[in-house]
Amino acid sequence: MLRKSISIILSIIMILSCISLNVFAEDNAVNAKVKEYLVAPSQYTNNPYYGANIENTLSGKAYTASLGNFGGYVIYEFNDKIENSDKHRYGIDFMISGNAFNSAATTQEPGQVWVSQDGTTWYALAGSEHYENETNWDYSVTYQKTETNTSTYVDSLGESGNVCARSPYPLKANYPTVDFDENSLTLSGVLLRKNLTPSTANGISTSFGYVDALSWKMSNLPVNPYVENPQQNAKDGQFDISWAVDKDGMPVHLDWVKYVKVQTATFIDGGVFGEKSTEINGVNLAEDEDFADSKADVKITVNGQAVTFDSNNYCKLDNLGKGVDVRVTAADSNVYINNERTAEKLFSEAPSKGLVRVIVQTGDGEAQIFMLDVSSALPETELKLSDSEISLDRLDSKQIKANLKNVTWSSSDEDIASVDSDGNVYAISEGTATITAVSPKGQTA
Repeated sequence: MLRKSISIILSIIMILSCISLNVFAEDNAVNAKVKEYLVAPSQYTNNPYYGANIENTLSGKAYTASLGNFGGYVIYEFNDKIENSDKHRYGIDFMISGNAFNSAATTQEPGQVWVSQDGTTWYALAGSEHYENETNWDYSVTYQKTETNTSTYVDSLGESGNVCARSPYPLKANYPTVDFDENSLTLSGVLLRKNLTPSTANGISTSFGYVDALSWKMSNLPVNPYVENPQQNAKDGQFDISWAVDKDGMPVHLDWVKYVKVQTATFIDGGVFGEKSTEINGVNLAEDEDFADSKADVKITVNGQAVTFDSNNYCKLDNLGKGVDVRVTAADSNVYINNERTAEKLFSEAPSKGLVRVIVQTGDGEAQIFMLDVSSALPETELKLSDSEISLDRLDSKQIKANLKNVTWSSSDEDIASVDSDGNVYAISEGTATITAVSPKGQTA
């Protein structure tokens, strides 16, 4: 959602501000190209003023491009690797600015960032809200074109309806880098919040790790996203490749990436203001700097017991009770426990994702990230599968989904059908095979 309803006086101030803050020399241009760009149904879909020249977001000068409603995205392909380097202050490897104001929630329009080395396998950069109960890691929306070129939707939660007012279906001619059907389009990604009841435009309050959430003036020099910041400013769009996680929320070590994807992560109708749509003003790469890479001595306890981590800073905690009390000791450091900037956090019930992330950042150095697997504190949930029976032609495949994480899959006859770790079943020859799923607690389905 672009803030176009501001008074003329404020608009003039904003333009002057852009001139004084966001004009850069030619050498601030980023050596990259736009590989794909698609604006999801929104008030800015098919609008030539907010994205027709999306490449300008790489120019080093402020240029506003909208991604539209949930799932709208842009993929940048960089000519050179973006290094995950300890020479980058605060561990921030690249920056992507939006057009956010200094507000805790009203104007936040967070965009989820993904990274890849090959443009095929993608990893989410886990921002502050990634491990919250309300965040959906596997949400999808199918937009459908109506006879009047507006849009309806059906989503993975089984809900459907009209998309926000003034939301035309994207025309293929306007988005030539993406191959999509002219009548139906499915987009998937991380959803932070959904609210399609027209509202006063309130969104979701985030602390760090998203595009177009918190105000920041474009620069090649990062700011610290972890510091205490009641004004909610100067922190927008700072990204550490070390935040990369897989589909189960577990950290993935990447020394470098060459592809970056930004995608609108909310599905919100802001009433007269239109949808909550992520906007991008520009992309910058962090510069190498000389500084002391400080690391605090970190001690973590859970329910009063000291935690010992493996070499990947991971610990699975068994036999936990219902509550989870996490306490962190780290001198002179910024500490986050999931989405709260605090050194002590009591979960009256274990987070539904079964994970607690602790971030400890000291001085100018890169943050230390610790993962606590607290799934043993989750209530027992019956293992269920998306399908009880499937029929496939030879060489066809289909994915069976489980409602629990970390399920182990097996086939009774690998010569007839095989199944991989993601539940994808592959038909090999004629016959019948039984596919079995086993949960970490031994349930079978």
